[in-house]
Amino acid sequence: MSFRPHTFCALLFLFCASTACVAGGPLGDDDDATADLEPENTDPTLWPDTLGGDRIARLKWPSNYSGGRLPVVIQLHGFTGNGQWQSQWPQLDGLVDTANIILVSGEGTVNAGGDRFWNATDACCDLYGTGVDDVAWLTSVLDEVVEHFPVDEDRVYFTGLSNGGFMSYRMACELSERVAAIASVAGMDFADDDACSPEQSVSVLHIHGTADETVPYNGSNQGWTLPSAGESVERWAGRAGCDVDDVTDEGSQDYVTNLPGEETETRSWLTGCAEGRSASLWTILDGPHVPFFNDDLSADLVNWLLQHSR
Repeated sequence: MSFRPHTFCALLFLFCASTACVAGGPLGDDDDATADLEPENTDPTLWPDTLGGDRIARLKWPSNYSGGRLPVVIQLHGFTGNGQWQSQWPQLDGLVDTANIILVSGEGTVNAGGDRFWNATDACCDLYGTGVDDVAWLTSVLDEVVEHFPVDEDRVYFTGLSNGGFMSYRMACELSERVAAIASVAGMDFADDDACSPEQSVSVLHIHGTADETVPYNGSNQGWTLPSAGESVERWAGRAGCDVDDVTDEGSQDYVTNLPGEETETRSWLTGCAEGRSASLWTILDGPHVPFFNDDLSADLVNWLLQHSR
């Protein structure tokens, strides 16, 4: 399939698939150290539910909050998507109480074609060359979250679908000193490996279908330069000091409702990695760009993130 920007926009419109699931994310031993926080930071009645200035970032936090510092998961929508909870994929807001997290849903900007997007990498997706600095905006949102909430700054995560996945990779690259891990679904790393020089290593989970015709699993499409899913993950495994030739097969999972059996193969780079770092690739055999996931995928994605700390 040749790459045409408007065809790409149309295909990436399919971002309304949703899941409802639960997960657990116990806090670490030091996460109850809130004595150095301002009183309003530990009083949920004073917490804002939106931040970000002219661009909106929506927030949710545990309804049963009883103290301690909380991990932050920043969720980024796909191309043409938005930050509304009901249109997010996956719907991680259902995990906020059980995973004990602060969930932030960011909002991209609208381009000349009327589509909301993230200016992520050299591969995606500032089609009109606006040059909008989404790294700066997302960093400012994170700063605001830290200012107003009891944040565990060693457990900050980004995740996103497609264009949001590309943007998650960029945040790992440019904010590596603050990001513990990312999870990208059908969104690749930079086209040019040399374009990314992170100060520190970041753990990476990549989820991708082999039948994805929008962002091809094997990388470069006609007219569009992309790394493959495997190359995207291996780069970050190498940056974390992992032995890229030593891959652990962790079995298969049933994550997609309309594909038979356990269609998702899971592999991880674990040997030689820096402390607290790893990389994983979950390959959905015959999976399209936006599969119909069952309830387990979102829970396992969040659990994977929460296993990693700076």
